[in-house]
Amino acid sequence: MVRAYILTKVISGMENSIFESLKKSGEAHLLFGEYDILVILNVKDMNEIDEKVSEIRNTEGVETTCTCVDRCCL
Repeated sequence: MVRAYILTKVISGMENSIFESLKKSGEAHLLFGEYDILVILNVKDMNEIDEKVSEIRNTEGVETTCTCVDRCCL
């Protein structure tokens, strides 16, 4: 199993609608600060992380992402 944390910046004013959409991808949390939403993925391999991150990046209103992979789960 692989765990990844995806920090997401979104267009101002779209936080709640994007948050609702991203909850379908994994555990999601609204944040205050440089990033707006944190998505936590627990998946089988790095290929699945790549797929999920691509889905998140292609979500309308998502500006940027930063993905951190938890080494202890590799």
